Amino acid sequence: MDNYLVKITNYLWSQSWQLAVLVVVAAAISWALKNRSAHVRYLLWLIVLAKCLVPPLMTLPIAILPQEESVEQLRPYPIAERHVTFMTADAEKSDSVMTYRTSPENDTSQPKANRRVMPAIHELAGATWIVGIVAFGCVAIARVLRSNLRLRQLRKPLPSRLQSNIKELLSGFKIKVDPKVWLLDGIGQPFVWGLLRGSIYLPTEYLKIDNVAHRRDILGHEVCHILRLDAAVNSLQVLAQAIFWFHPFVWWANQKTRIEREKCCDEMAVAYLGSRAKDYSTAIASSIVGCNRFSKRY
Repeated sequence: MDNYLVKITNYLWSQSWQLAVLVVVAAAISWALKNRSAHVRYLLWLIVLAKCLVPPLMTLPIAILPQEESVEQLRPYPIAERHVTFMTADAEKSDSVMTYRTSPENDTSQPKANRRVMPAIHELAGATWIVGIVAFGCVAIARVLRSNLRLRQLRKPLPSRLQSNIKELLSGFKIKVDPKVWLLDGIGQPFVWGLLRGSIYLPTEYLKIDNVAHRRDILGHEVCHILRLDAAVNSLQVLAQAIFWFHPFVWWANQKTRIEREKCCDEMAVAYLGSRAKDYSTAIASSIVGCNRFSKRY
């Protein structure tokens, strides 16, 4: 078990410093490209996400923690490394000497205080990481199950007249399999929810929008999430955050990834729909009302 904890600690250390460097570089390049397409910045943060899920690229031979003693060091020596001489009364006359061999256990010159320091530190660090990842996973799974249950209880199918309109809107995106679309009370912002592809949830206020172009823009943004498989990417982000629950740079990088993802969908929707940026922004802004109520409720 100690060997596994040592490997875990070394892995987390190697990944942590490499992730910190990569996040700083990605943030600097992202800031330099702040006036460019969001897709470029999003790609940078996806590289950070990929780094969280692959082994370390390199390791440094730096003893951050005391190194574990080798098996040979702990093995009793059959032959002593030094001899201690003493004289007997008869030996003083004959000038002969007698020797006895000492073992490492009898050798008081070797320090023993640090022999178990490193394994203890590794055990503590590894156990703390395991407890943290289990706690994070339990909380995340509980939230997902709770949200799924509430969504199944509260969601409503679309009215027949709206289904035909939405089907017509989706035809412009050339989707092979149309996503499921639901209505939900108590929210002001549409969203996509799911593990891989996801379904689209629209607020009931969506039915009150008379402007067909606004309806199309709002729905188009969510359809872009479906086309880009953003639900699957978000699931990978949760996995990376569970592994590196202790790393603030990973939390911050995940937040930046989600921000840039929304901007990517805006750019993609405008390009697909051929809308004017001003009209599209107006439609999206009108759908944001009440989003805080959703976050409190779910």
